[in-house]
Amino acid sequence: MVKAALALVFVALLSSPASAQKGASYPVKVHVSASRIGYDCAVSRGNTACESVQQLTAVVDGVKYELESETILPRGVVALGDYQAKLLEDEQKPTHEFKRAYELMFPDGSTRKFRVIGQTE
Repeated sequence: MVKAALALVFVALLSSPASAQKGASYPVKVHVSASRIGYDCAVSRGNTACESVQQLTAVVDGVKYELESETILPRGVVALGDYQAKLLEDEQKPTHEFKRAYELMFPDGSTRKFRVIGQTE
């Protein structure tokens, strides 16, 4: 029993630096306050095609955004709470319009790209 407990402690110590190192490369704090499955629809040659997407209402570094996953057919609703992220795209235009995308890291270490589709006060 003591050997099993020591083995668990050893495994935890070995995995912690890797997790901490990966978390360090995701410096942006994201707080998800709403999560839903939405639809992204496009019209082409008179036909409308819609795809399921994940949509989040989140505060990213103090700014409120609507985010949309680029993953089609989301696996489920993202749980509310705090996540780490990194900025993937940030294009500013002279008209004050912008394009921005983040990669969120989930507690299991998996990641998903989200693009900003709206901003609120």
